[in-house]
Amino acid sequence: MEGANDDDARSETIDTIASYKSAFAQRRCLIPVSAFYEWTGDKSPKTKWQFTLPGSEWFCFAGIWDRAETADGVVESYALTTLPPDPAFEKYHDRAPLVLERADYAAWLDSPSSAKALFTHPKRLPLQVELATV
Repeated sequence: MEGANDDDARSETIDTIASYKSAFAQRRCLIPVSAFYEWTGDKSPKTKWQFTLPGSEWFCFAGIWDRAETADGVVESYALTTLPPDPAFEKYHDRAPLVLERADYAAWLDSPSSAKALFTHPKRLPLQVELATV
């Protein structure tokens, strides 16, 4: 993903943009998390929101990874895969991470075509959102 200038890999272009194409074809990964955060508001202090998956201690984002040789040595990196947000999420961010159901982990890791199918009709998991303490 050398030369990538984005923090996320957009589902709409992940298999066509040069910086992500190879990683999507060959190096998909699961990114385990117990929660993630979004900040809203135009000025400081911003409001911090915590997103969790009810009934689960952890869940996984769909991701891609890469390894590059640099003058300083090997650098490994990863990117989250994102989708356009559903109406419930768009008030927090203009992109939403692809949160996978456990039943879909193998499909994400198996092949580019099975991974791409998860973008077509993503299962929007019922994330719980609450005001986070700073």
